[in-house]
Amino acid sequence: MQKKLYILSIGIILLATGIFGYQFSPSTSVARAVGPNLKLGPPLARNAFSVLAEAINPSVVNIFTETQPRFQNSGSDPVQQLLEQLFGGLPGDGRPGFQMPKSAPMKSLGSGFIIRKDGLILTNAHVVAKSDTIKVKLNQSDEEYIARVIGTDKKTDVALIKIDTQKPLVAAYLGSSSSLKTGDWVAAFGNPYGHTHSMTKGIVSAIGRNLDGLNIFPFIQTDASINPGNSGGPMVDLEGLVVGINTAIDGRAQGIGFAIPIDDVKKLLPQLEKNGKVDRGYLGVYMTELNEDIAKSLGLSKKQKGVLVSKVDPESPAHRAGVKAHDVITDFDGRKIKKPSELSSAVASRPSGTQSKMTVLRNGRTKNLSVRMGSLDQLVSRPNYGGRQKQKSTTSSLYKKWGFEVSETTGTSGQTEMIITEIKTKGPVYNQLMLGDIILDINKKQMSSLKQVESELLSSRKKSHLLRLNRKGQVLFKIINQ
Repeated sequence: MQKKLYILSIGIILLATGIFGYQFSPSTSVARAVGPNLKLGPPLARNAFSVLAEAINPSVVNIFTETQPRFQNSGSDPVQQLLEQLFGGLPGDGRPGFQMPKSAPMKSLGSGFIIRKDGLILTNAHVVAKSDTIKVKLNQSDEEYIARVIGTDKKTDVALIKIDTQKPLVAAYLGSSSSLKTGDWVAAFGNPYGHTHSMTKGIVSAIGRNLDGLNIFPFIQTDASINPGNSGGPMVDLEGLVVGINTAIDGRAQGIGFAIPIDDVKKLLPQLEKNGKVDRGYLGVYMTELNEDIAKSLGLSKKQKGVLVSKVDPESPAHRAGVKAHDVITDFDGRKIKKPSELSSAVASRPSGTQSKMTVLRNGRTKNLSVRMGSLDQLVSRPNYGGRQKQKSTTSSLYKKWGFEVSETTGTSGQTEMIITEIKTKGPVYNQLMLGDIILDINKKQMSSLKQVESELLSSRKKSHLLRLNRKGQVLFKIINQ
């Protein structure tokens, strides 16, 4: 009986081994899972991060800024006008008399790191923006230095400041962010909440992270703890090389921070130091990512990559080069373009006045265009949309078939516009269109009258239509299906 139980036990063990993939090592009775054949490097040394801290901290600085409150005469406050008539002007306007009570200066803190022995420091632009006084404190030093701004670039949130010292300082080594991979170890240094010279560690969570309206260069995402005060501090790899600048956090979650890739920053440094700003190119297009449905509606392959032009600013470099709405930009100066952020980065890297080559798809055909870059500082003003006067509306036939009504209106510029004034709940376009959308064109045909709208949507046998819309100043594409 015991022999049978022994044989049965062996059978159960073998069965479990086959099903669950466990192996037993002769030297231990603990089972381990059989995983993929990973090619791992040497184990991380126990003192890896303490050695890293000793090497990096001397180049990290804490930045403290002060901004004096400013009083402005609005000219419309009767109490303020009476005080001025009786006692004189406001502080700083050169007139003696009544003085407003003084308010304490606004203070903020941030971080930075020395990139040259003579005291040149790299930080975030928002750390030093609008500051009257910038104070810098070095590692393990109570002495404060007054810094001056060398150059700032708000678009990328990068700034150069400088302090003057009697002795050469320890500068950080700038590495490369192009070799970073998701899962690589990184460490973030800075001054979180005033806790000077702090260090946190984590990994690279993602590469090429885009946040709408926040960055030109795609961010490095990390779970290394970044908090207010860390802004402008260095993010370094295990070799002690700076791979990014800590710059933002996601306030909705823990362990989600963002850094500017150092490779992109290095391209800006010569201009920042020489000119105090970055001369950034300007193209003048509204754009959106090309998806499969829109590609199909334009007669292109579903796998076609590129950026779809939704509108071209008048008198812009793109307009002068011949770019048109519905063009698909696939290449810019030899760089393949797959999404809007790539085009924005490519354009921003070109100084104004330079010639660039651009490849577009128009009606399924390839066109090569040459564009002379404009300056972002001289951005063409984009019109506001509002103040329309309704003239007449579409027939009930359009509402019955498509579930929305269009009104012919006169815009602020005096031009006739087609604006959506009613949408049927749970109708065919309920989740696609919005009240106030302005129809610019349908199936690449410009709409300048209600008759044209009705003809295209009611007379056509098409069951799917591509609409180009203006929605609160943003031009976008929508596909509606019957």
